[in-house]
Amino acid sequence: MARKAFGFDVKNLVAADNTTSAISMKLHESNDLSGEGKVQAIMLDSVIPNRFNPRNLPKKIDVVINEFLAVDSKDSFSDKKELLDQIIKKNHATDDQDVYDHVFSLAEHIAQHGMMSPILVTPVANDKYEVVAGERRYWASRLIGRKVIRAAIRHLDERQHRVLSISENLAREGLSLKEQVIALSQLQSLDEQYFKHLPVQQSFGISRRRAFALLKCTKEPYFEQVMNGALTNVNHLSELDDAQKVHPVHSVEKVKTMSIKFDDAKLLKVAKLLNIDVDANASAKDVKKALEAFLAQL
Repeated sequence: MARKAFGFDVKNLVAADNTTSAISMKLHESNDLSGEGKVQAIMLDSVIPNRFNPRNLPKKIDVVINEFLAVDSKDSFSDKKELLDQIIKKNHATDDQDVYDHVFSLAEHIAQHGMMSPILVTPVANDKYEVVAGERRYWASRLIGRKVIRAAIRHLDERQHRVLSISENLAREGLSLKEQVIALSQLQSLDEQYFKHLPVQQSFGISRRRAFALLKCTKEPYFEQVMNGALTNVNHLSELDDAQKVHPVHSVEKVKTMSIKFDDAKLLKVAKLLNIDVDANASAKDVKKALEAFLAQL
């Protein structure tokens, strides 16, 4: 079924995956990818990690994986977990043990069953591709020594890249409240639709009530409470009424308000610009009434 859907020979792909020769095996575009881009097998060493991933990966993951691959061992991949743990400990990276465990389990699955869906990448400088979605699949593929990876290639500008990277990763499990709120604040600075509950609900894969609660967490005083760890349970925030709403904070910066004062002459000028019939000697009160009547008809 997969062979017919993508138009390639599975055996040839597996054989090609174990070589270092340049590979340009182009696969047929799939309707199942919902417009993510053309699917193609690309060299893993031409792919770089995602700069905008809200899920923080270990800083030394590249070092750990390279050391792991450098060890000549005849053991099966599943028997190399102890070796990986030793390298993690050697590099003082035990604080990230849970992340490495997840990547190792994912690598085991890919080694046994293959990667079920392509990662999403976008072309960048120097003939490289940057991961947009699927970074743990990228690291897992490297961990088992793959040379190529199946990827959906989509041309994105930086804003589109950031929005997709953040929103794609928000639906994953395991994000802390702080990570979610920071990511949502970033999305709000990039796209105004994320000030509404429905896009938040869809991107996070959460309920309507939870979406309302997270939106309130981008506002003061809740934003600061989430950042310093004082607020960890936000369920009650979805029950606040309109009278208790507070002003939003855009990209962690407080919104500044600006007031404009109009004298009588300016009010009269505005009225004339709007073609409102007002006597030149009319009082400011009369001009205001004329403006209000004009606005009421809009």
